[in-house]
Amino acid sequence: MMELHDVVVEAGGNAVMLNSMTIGLAATRMLSKKTKVPIFSHFDMIAPFTRIPKFGLTTQVMTKLQRLSGFDAIIMPGLGGRMNTTDQEVKENVDICLGPWSGIRTCLPVPGGSDWAGSMLPMYKTFGTKDFSMVPGRGIFGHPMGPEGGARSIRQAWEAIEKDVPMEEYAKTHAELRQAIEAFDKR
Repeated sequence: MMELHDVVVEAGGNAVMLNSMTIGLAATRMLSKKTKVPIFSHFDMIAPFTRIPKFGLTTQVMTKLQRLSGFDAIIMPGLGGRMNTTDQEVKENVDICLGPWSGIRTCLPVPGGSDWAGSMLPMYKTFGTKDFSMVPGRGIFGHPMGPEGGARSIRQAWEAIEKDVPMEEYAKTHAELRQAIEAFDKR
């Protein structure tokens, strides 16, 4: 793991991602003491740890352990019942990432998966903060105008939030956002 970290950094990588459940939290702690780049945690294997009745632990405990072990960002299931996680559970995990904790530094919550520009407002309203990231795979790579259009649509959705303008209204003058709504909004 340490050698692979060095390969990534020497090749210009500005972050590394670890599968926290399979690599182990102790290994994460060791790497966090060495690295100068952010460490992202992925939620692989979360279901066997948190979804088997009377076995394992809650996602909130896993989020606390990941933060404690030194992750800079924690990718977790997002809103909408992803991985059988309730929206309240996702919010609690976001709060765990950002809340004060006896000198342990905060980390960036990254709830999501398959997000698009329209995911921004529900996330912002649910979490009550702008301190989060998202996982916009389909929102970028599945956008009708290609990845650049997808990235622009997400930025435009955030601009609409900042200006307190409904997304559909903002989309009237922003083609990328308009096309994202046409492609992904299933309301």
